[in-house]
Amino acid sequence: GHSKMLENLRGDLLAKQNQVVRLQELESQSRYSLSNKENDQKMQIVNLSKKLKETSHAQKDTVSKLEKLRSLEEREREKVFRAESRLKAVDMQLNSANNQIAIVTENEAKLCSKVKRAPAQDRPAGVRFREE
Repeated sequence: GHSKMLENLRGDLLAKQNQVVRLQELESQSRYSLSNKENDQKMQIVNLSKKLKETSHAQKDTVSKLEKLRSLEEREREKVFRAESRLKAVDMQLNSANNQIAIVTENEAKLCSKVKRAPAQDRPAGVRFREE
């Protein structure tokens, strides 16, 4: 009976050793798969970081373009404002000139009617009117 007990113990030991080997293989596979997953994650992180950098660069670029456009718009507004001011000044000068022309025309008309009313001998030499 002693050898039978020994036989059983040997069988148990073998079974346990096989179990240990299987567990070690499992652990090794798990470690390998985990390592792969970690590498995938690292790659994803690297790619995401790149994308983020590109995006933030594109954003900065867009913002600086916007700022340039804004300052350009501001300059254009100032130009338009200056042009409008000059236009107003020219308009005022034009009105003034028109008023002066109106006054001169009026004075001329008064002068003409005075000359017409004056007797022929009192007129300046050579002044004739079409009706005469």
